[in-house]
Amino acid sequence: MAEKYYTSQELADGVGVSRSTIYRFLKVNHIEPIKSKGRSKLYDKQTFKRAQQELLLPTNQKQAPSINTKHLDQLQQQLELINEQLREKDRQIAELHQLIDHQQKLTLSATKQLNDLLALQETDPDAIKITAAEINRQLPENSTAAQILYNTPGVSYRDTNAISKSETKKKRRGFFSWLKRKKN
Repeated sequence: MAEKYYTSQELADGVGVSRSTIYRFLKVNHIEPIKSKGRSKLYDKQTFKRAQQELLLPTNQKQAPSINTKHLDQLQQQLELINEQLREKDRQIAELHQLIDHQQKLTLSATKQLNDLLALQETDPDAIKITAAEINRQLPENSTAAQILYNTPGVSYRDTNAISKSETKKKRRGFFSWLKRKKN
């Protein structure tokens, strides 16, 4: 009885894969055709069996579960590390929000006290020294706010915060407004 030969299409149909998969299998395993009939290349039964074994149950698929479990374990460890880092970042963000809230309260309180002191300076310059000493005790050491609280000799609130004299002068008006003033 004559030995049966298979074309690449018959190999693909018999194994249950596409023809491109069979071509790739033949190329990777360096399998040459046994015969050629016209433009068709023919392969023996041994090639057919080998293709069935390797393409239906690849040898690397037997090892794949152990590789997949190792890879899965690594991914799980990375995920746990990332989750831990996220929890730490969330904690840091919450702490920063608390610090910001505290800073805003302190700023609001300091602004109110400063406004009270400035108003008090206008009315009673001696009372400000007592209030400044009390606030200075509440401030931490090396604070720049303590330097602001003490009155600078020869400078009053009006001098520092009032509109400058150049801005209080009447602004020059244009030619046509001058004509209107002359008529009035």
